[in-house]
Amino acid sequence: MLTNKEKITWLFCFVLLTGCAISPDVSKLARQNQWEVLGHEDGRQGNSFRTEVELQRLGKAENTAINDYAVGYSTGLAYFCDTENAYLEGITGRPYEGQCNNMPNEKEFIVSWQEGMDQYEFEVLDRLWQDTENDRYDDLMEEYTQEMN
Repeated sequence: MLTNKEKITWLFCFVLLTGCAISPDVSKLARQNQWEVLGHEDGRQGNSFRTEVELQRLGKAENTAINDYAVGYSTGLAYFCDTENAYLEGITGRPYEGQCNNMPNEKEFIVSWQEGMDQYEFEVLDRLWQDTENDRYDDLMEEYTQEMN
């Protein structure tokens, strides 16, 4: 039986894989003047806020476009900084880069993110240990086989 954290981990992996397949194309959103959607996606993914220069490189970003981007980014970042998402961000090994600075729940976010990161690091170390043990076993078996011949 899977624990709740294991269920969440598997669910997140599924969502991450399917989310990558349907993630909107940044340049397409800019060409279609969907700046708010672009901002929302950037915020939701915990990306840095794009500067005016970066937005101009994507397309004709007028003042209203920049404001729309900022509104979308704010709502997306609120989603990203939800403490329910923090564990999932940590368990993927994604470093926390202060995206949730000045958010009212930043401390809770960091605690939950750290729990996920601890689990991620444990799993990485466990895999390394298992690989080392498997290599050691293979070496011992090879020595034994050579001695038997």
